[in-house]
Amino acid sequence: MVPPAYIENLDELPFPDRSIIKDIKYNSILGLTDKLATIITSRGCPYKCTFCDVPYKKYRKRSIKSVVNEVEECLKLGYEEVHFYDDLFNITPERVIEFCNEVERRKLKFHWDFRGRVNTATKESLRRAKKAGCRMVSFGVETGSNEGLKYVQKSTTVEKIKEVFKWCKELHIKTIADYMIGFPFEKTKEDVRKNIDFLIKLDPDYAQFAILCLYPNTVLFNQAVEKGLIKKGKWESYALNPKTDFVIDHWEEHLSTAELVELQKEAYKKYYLRFSYIIKSIFGIRSFYEFKTKLKAFIKLFQ
Repeated sequence: MVPPAYIENLDELPFPDRSIIKDIKYNSILGLTDKLATIITSRGCPYKCTFCDVPYKKYRKRSIKSVVNEVEECLKLGYEEVHFYDDLFNITPERVIEFCNEVERRKLKFHWDFRGRVNTATKESLRRAKKAGCRMVSFGVETGSNEGLKYVQKSTTVEKIKEVFKWCKELHIKTIADYMIGFPFEKTKEDVRKNIDFLIKLDPDYAQFAILCLYPNTVLFNQAVEKGLIKKGKWESYALNPKTDFVIDHWEEHLSTAELVELQKEAYKKYYLRFSYIIKSIFGIRSFYEFKTKLKAFIKLFQ
């Protein structure tokens, strides 16, 4: 039996055989069509965010030639959109530009988006991405103060975040801001609301509000154990005796999970039910597919 191991040379892996699922339509609530393919161009992440549970931090990347070969294969199968689902697609501006160069050299036309970091974004790399078909970028913003960003080791500042989102607006690249509430430094409901207000002022095209989850082998998890907020060995006990009532912990030193859930709902409504946002969304619809998905999301928000 071959022991499990992390693969260093990702180009050795074959492409997924999408021909066996060619009749199944995949889509994203934030996409343009129901012909969406997902591709991973790298594995691992070298950054050390205190909440992240990526187990193997070493960053390994596929060659750009391999990545674009897979894109071409997807386009031949009828896919029209590609979502790059790496933990960190824009590891450097140079890698993004190299990818764009190869897409343009082959004259490929398709919509694509990726998940990335603001501290590795440059205006030139975003400009090139837009020219090569990039439609949207999802950035992990997480929180709205320099103190908070330093606490979670995001390696960026609110000034850089504002700058990158400004560039995206100028280049007409849609943005998603991934955000979290319930960090240890948010000691009151007003602290949480203050951080939510930062995101509202940032005004991305879409926002996702999550409640901090404490996963094992993360800095915040270990801090919670030291404070007695989580019972030591909880996950080991679950692994030995799985039970259906197992729950992932949140940081409840200052605010309860119930209070954080209410603040999360409040954040979603405060963000998406703004009159200016609704009008912008209506006039930004470009297809019947977009209309359907946005209508479903709007109904779900009210529910």
